Amino acid sequence: MRSRRAGSVQKQLMAPGSILHRYRDTVLGDKGWLVLALYELNELFFSPLPGVVGRSLRSCTAPLLLRKIGAKVGLGTNVAMRRPGQICLGSHVTIGSDVSMNVKDDGRAIVLADRVEIGRETILSCIGGELKLGYNTKVGRRCRLGSKMGLEIGESCLIGDNTYIVGASHKHDQLDVPIIDQEITCKGPSCIGDNVEIGENVTILDGVQIGNNARVVQGSLVNQNIDAGVQVAGVPAIPTGNTRK
Repeated sequence: MRSRRAGSVQKQLMAPGSILHRYRDTVLGDKGWLVLALYELNELFFSPLPGVVGRSLRSCTAPLLLRKIGAKVGLGTNVAMRRPGQICLGSHVTIGSDVSMNVKDDGRAIVLADRVEIGRETILSCIGGELKLGYNTKVGRRCRLGSKMGLEIGESCLIGDNTYIVGASHKHDQLDVPIIDQEITCKGPSCIGDNVEIGENVTILDGVQIGNNARVVQGSLVNQNIDAGVQVAGVPAIPTGNTRK
């Protein structure tokens, strides 16, 4: 068995060994060559194919690549999946076009419950703890959801376009070292309760806990916990005095 290769994608692809082994380990983990062949077939021919035919072909290959997939899952065109064997999709899940679901070397899993919807060009990046979205949660377009020590979003949440839920960041105190190569930092797992509404262009920093029925107004920066039923707004976000039952 080949040893695990920790670190960024760039470092994994530059590790010793043949380029084919490095590529397979990076995109699939420790999987066989038949799985790699199926993955490449899907990426080259089925993933970019539009219309009903494309969706039908992707629905045939997805169960062979993913850890778990429910009934009536809709996968848009050019959905990129890294380490699909660590991705679980419930029933009636809809994934928009050009979405990226990325489980990195130290990631656990991406788990989407039934009736979750992911808008086009959104990135789900699992670099550590589990990234989990609850039943009937809707994520807008061009969002980025990250997980280093875990991200859990509850049921029936609405997340607006261009929202960034930070899973981790890098230190930046060494001026002679690129930020991407500096140590990753994380304040803790992030948790968003049920029935939470998050507006467009919101940034939520790592380690933040948001209670049930809370609301984050568009354009806000959330750097501290939000109690249940509270509405917040601003940079940084503070309670506005309005609450939701």
